[in-house]
Amino acid sequence: MNPKSKKILLSLQFIPFVLTNGMNLFPIFIFANLFLKYRSVNEYVLPLILYYSFKTTILFLLRLKPIKMNQLLQISIVIGIVGTILGSMYEVNFYFGLIAGMMLGICSGLLYPSFLTVSFHEKKMNDFGITAKDQLYSLGFATVFTLVLFTLVKWSIPATFIFLGVNLCFLLIILSAYPHYQIKETKTYPDYPLFETLFLFLTGFFTIFIIKIDKKLGVSGSLTIFFMLLAVLIVGYVSYLIKKKPERRVSPLLTSVIIYKGMVTNFLLVFCTFDRLIREGNTALYKIYTLYLLGIILSPMVYSKILKKMSISKIPTVIVSGLVCGFVLLLIPHLFYVGIFVISLFISQLNQRLNQYVYLNSDLPQDHRLVSKFRLNNLGSILHQILMTLLMYVITLMFKTISLDEILKSYSFKTVDPSAFFTLTLTKFILVGYFLIYLLIIKIKYKKS
Repeated sequence: MNPKSKKILLSLQFIPFVLTNGMNLFPIFIFANLFLKYRSVNEYVLPLILYYSFKTTILFLLRLKPIKMNQLLQISIVIGIVGTILGSMYEVNFYFGLIAGMMLGICSGLLYPSFLTVSFHEKKMNDFGITAKDQLYSLGFATVFTLVLFTLVKWSIPATFIFLGVNLCFLLIILSAYPHYQIKETKTYPDYPLFETLFLFLTGFFTIFIIKIDKKLGVSGSLTIFFMLLAVLIVGYVSYLIKKKPERRVSPLLTSVIIYKGMVTNFLLVFCTFDRLIREGNTALYKIYTLYLLGIILSPMVYSKILKKMSISKIPTVIVSGLVCGFVLLLIPHLFYVGIFVISLFISQLNQRLNQYVYLNSDLPQDHRLVSKFRLNNLGSILHQILMTLLMYVITLMFKTISLDEILKSYSFKTVDPSAFFTLTLTKFILVGYFLIYLLIIKIKYKKS
């Protein structure tokens, strides 16, 4: 690559920041619109479910064999490109859609952790990274990209997949111009037990798959058996941990904070989206995803301004205060979307702090620290979905209101029963209360440590 071309590509490094963050949202948005567009729910829901299942659990399989993050980054992008090509042919053949859902899920699950690791390496070893000016450019690019995506998805789903694939190709080209780095590892890679790795992957995968298919198709009659089986598996896993005492290199406090972050993110993107889609229809999907992406992009700028005005020791208090404020706003109907944005903004700042701390301090090989952190983050996502579904199920049984099966059908088949709002509102209040108590416990433990 000639120096002039390389310089041009490096000046576009704000684009990878948006695309790698956005790949957690863009495929969901496309698949969800495909699902919401057609009445044939059984045919169009499976790719979305497979996407969620692989996205949330693929990092557990990565424990088996360490892969260099720069290689993993390229692999994940290529998988994503192939997934978008197959997705564009979904309406030609149903099986293309299934494979596209799997491949884009794998891409989304691997892309951001590997990109973030490479970005940290580049900053540390080559003093190369995104600047304040790049952050402003990223906001502009994200705005244009999102508007084009929103327009295309209404006009043509295949064209939307192609648009995403072209941008992933562009991402691969930009990353090829990044400076090279060499890592000198001082830590050994943990010897993760094969049984535990496969157990976490399979249990997580089928938990997400069952909850998602239940949510989309409304087959909650199987939930009692599912929760009983899940309880047995959890008891068995805890017994295994007590007996084997596998090596753990992330402290219990840090683990609990990372899991909390994963639960809150899943709460915004899953429960809040589910709640608003039933109440308002498809436009809610645009609002929540836009606000969430905006919070992620603005977060580094807000974080840097906070750092200039106060010492770093006070940042945790600011983040906690921001999250508490966001949760309170979420409970006020007219300020619900303001709450979504505020939580997105401050949970992203918490995520920044966690990424920096884990990368600099974790007792793991430098190239695999952030992947370990994102695995715990995904564990939080799984736990939230279990908690959310269990809460709604128990509330419908206790108060003998509209059944969970009917609530789920309100979402999937676009026929809304207003009595579903009671269950959703009560679930929201309980989940917000849980998050506030969890946050208080973390703050107390943080002060003690």
